[in-house]
Amino acid sequence: MFAPEAIYYALWVIDTATNKVVAANPGKGISDGMAFTPDGLHTYFTNFDPGFSFTPLVLTDTGEIKLSENGSVYAIAITPDGKRAYVPYVFFNGTNFPPENVAVIDTATNTLAQPITIEPSSFEATLTGITVTPDGKYVYVSNQGGNGVAVIETASNTVAQTIVVGTGPSGIVVTPDGKHVYVSNENRVSVINTATKTVEATIAVAGPGAIAIVAPPHAVPFLSFDARLNIHLADSPNQDAFSLWSSFILSGATNDGIHPDTEPVKLQVGPFTTTIPVGSFKPHQEGRSYTFEGVIDGVRLKARIETRGGFSYAFHARVKGVNFSGTTNPVQVSLGIGDDAGLTSVTAHFDRDNEARNDWTDHWR
Repeated sequence: MFAPEAIYYALWVIDTATNKVVAANPGKGISDGMAFTPDGLHTYFTNFDPGFSFTPLVLTDTGEIKLSENGSVYAIAITPDGKRAYVPYVFFNGTNFPPENVAVIDTATNTLAQPITIEPSSFEATLTGITVTPDGKYVYVSNQGGNGVAVIETASNTVAQTIVVGTGPSGIVVTPDGKHVYVSNENRVSVINTATKTVEATIAVAGPGAIAIVAPPHAVPFLSFDARLNIHLADSPNQDAFSLWSSFILSGATNDGIHPDTEPVKLQVGPFTTTIPVGSFKPHQEGRSYTFEGVIDGVRLKARIETRGGFSYAFHARVKGVNFSGTTNPVQVSLGIGDDAGLTSVTAHFDRDNEARNDWTDHWR
């Protein structure tokens, strides 16, 4: 684990096995942004010294890259193929509208390409957050002064459009499936649909800053994963329920399939997570389906897994006794069976009538 320090040292290196500092790289200034190349061999982090030169730099294990003569820099992101680093920075030129740019670094040579200009908005404007979509096609940059997010097309390294979000956007992150970008603003989080490049939802929170996504299970990803979700919000505390219907296809010609009777099953739906232990699922119809019914950590749960031929499967679950207070769309769903797993975002149907309760009493069809 690496941790940037904002006052006297540019980089601390911590051994996560012992939680002890094993190295420190001394420096001056503010070091906020940090990124690793996908192979884990190289570290990049941003640095500038507000007390002296105000020179925005990107520091690497092989030296430093100067972005401009005078400015500030806070964030950095590296493309999934590891070939380029994108670094938003502001160049102070004595005007009320200083140029805001995104530097593009060739990681093979650590040289700068022509910077990408972001429309300036005010002297206080700061480009504080940046994220790259999993396919590497787009870079999203939050602009505090402009109250928006710039979308950069990496094929041409040009700004394709700007999406207006809330006041003072700062933290920004993309979901592992690349379908949504979450942006923290003043007292809310904006949810951007990456297919339409529009804000499809806002979530009320108090003064958010940094933002992160829970990582999917470490496993071989499903080739495809689709789901439908009903959520019933009960009047009593911790008595909410949900019904999940999903289908998935395993990837890889050498995949040996799933074995719910001998593998753990991990399920996450919004704030709810559980692991159904090995041996809990019972096989039926000569292994063509598996079912579980029981109570885990005080939560009632029914689940069924069906084989559909080849590497195609269905997973259904009904759960009662959870807390979905404050949950809004889209809802993240992940499923892991042994060393195979999938992650998706679902637009759930919410209700407060008897629909979800009836779902619970129904028999499997």
